[in-house]
Amino acid sequence: MPRNVKIGPEMKSEISPFRVAIVQMRSTQDPWENLLTMKDFIDQAIGANCQLICFPENCCYRGPKRSDVFDRKELFLKIKKGKIEENSEFSSSFVEMLKHCPIAVSFGSVFECSDELERPFNTHLFYRPGMDLVSYRKIHLFNFVGSDASYRESDDFKAGQSVVCADFLDWKFGLSICYDLRFPETYRKMVLEQGAQVLLAPAAFTMQTGKAHWSLLNRARAVENLSYVVSSTQWGEHSNAKGLTFECFGHALAIDPWGQVLDELSEVGDSFITVELFKDKLIQIRRNLPSLNSVPTI
Repeated sequence: MPRNVKIGPEMKSEISPFRVAIVQMRSTQDPWENLLTMKDFIDQAIGANCQLICFPENCCYRGPKRSDVFDRKELFLKIKKGKIEENSEFSSSFVEMLKHCPIAVSFGSVFECSDELERPFNTHLFYRPGMDLVSYRKIHLFNFVGSDASYRESDDFKAGQSVVCADFLDWKFGLSICYDLRFPETYRKMVLEQGAQVLLAPAAFTMQTGKAHWSLLNRARAVENLSYVVSSTQWGEHSNAKGLTFECFGHALAIDPWGQVLDELSEVGDSFITVELFKDKLIQIRRNLPSLNSVPTI
């Protein structure tokens, strides 16, 4: 490569940046408390002149899938033709939160009604002011068997089938959720077939897997796709239906298309970071390192 070609993060941009707020929160078993927390974060992001705010997986509810005191079906959203039907107190409150909201909002995952009463979709919902909602239903459900614990997300959720991107302000956002990060072909499809430039990966990574793989997976998806990666997260202790607690890793972060960490939070605390994404920087990196244009030879 010629010595005078610069493709790393030191490049200077002449184009106005796209500002994103990336949230780290500990959602609780109280959906109303979670809605208030999200509304407060949205107001802060508007005040910080952000154009998009990103929330983590399970942002509306983080607790037992089955409970004697709370029926999570009350939170299932019915989405038709890019709109939420106001058929419950929760759905009406959710819609009210977004009325007149001037910025885009990535709800890392909500419960969306499916044709199975007990198994909703785990859906990444992307709100755009004045436009239809975009929905991505989580394809890769987290089924894990360990020496002292196991979990089967497929027992509680129905898997989606389609890769989805959302357009907003001349940017293309690839939508995913948490465990999807371990399936690089999903992101490659977003980029090569739908032109994704920013990969959104809201998550609730466990402490154990987060320490080992969180940063590695996010940076890998950025480098191999020459894309920005924006990942909002859950943090802190949560309980399941068996009364057992587990801890989420936190570390909400953003990666640039060269694999550099733009900013990152610690593993504790409700907070958000604001990062700036530059379209000309992404275009230049992809032009100078045209790996996305190569045709596979194997």
